[in-house]
Amino acid sequence: MNTSITDICKKQFFMSFEMLMQLTDLCPDELWYQKKNGAAFWHIIFHSLSGVHYWMRLIPGKLPAIFPEKQLYPDFEEEQIDTLSKEEIAHYSKIVRIACENYFQMVKPHHLCEQSVFPEANTNLDIILLLIRHIQYHTGQCNTILKENNQKTVSWIE
Repeated sequence: MNTSITDICKKQFFMSFEMLMQLTDLCPDELWYQKKNGAAFWHIIFHSLSGVHYWMRLIPGKLPAIFPEKQLYPDFEEEQIDTLSKEEIAHYSKIVRIACENYFQMVKPHHLCEQSVFPEANTNLDIILLLIRHIQYHTGQCNTILKENNQKTVSWIE
């Protein structure tokens, strides 16, 4: 077996990503737009996807607005004006997944310990690990909302 560290990172990242995406299907419509502990379910997923979309790239710069007709704020500090449906989140997740697949296709093992393109970040490996932690944190946050409302939760993927 000849598995590279990049292959391992990719596998672990996409297992976390898949858990996050399963939340869209598990969340009942009546919880999707409700604020729980300061954020709506859809917004937590949007926040997670936006973070991945921003950090998992090799070229810095501003990302194009995915929903230019809407006023959306990825972070939790600003009040949301518009919302995203489950279908819109699913659409956005496909865009982010493609970006991540492209990232992992370009990043080779020797790139992992190199400085990332973002001056505020350390290495490419730091970004991957940070994003896995970030996704898992918000997956847990959403799982808690589901559990507190007697709903099925996302199972751990191995």
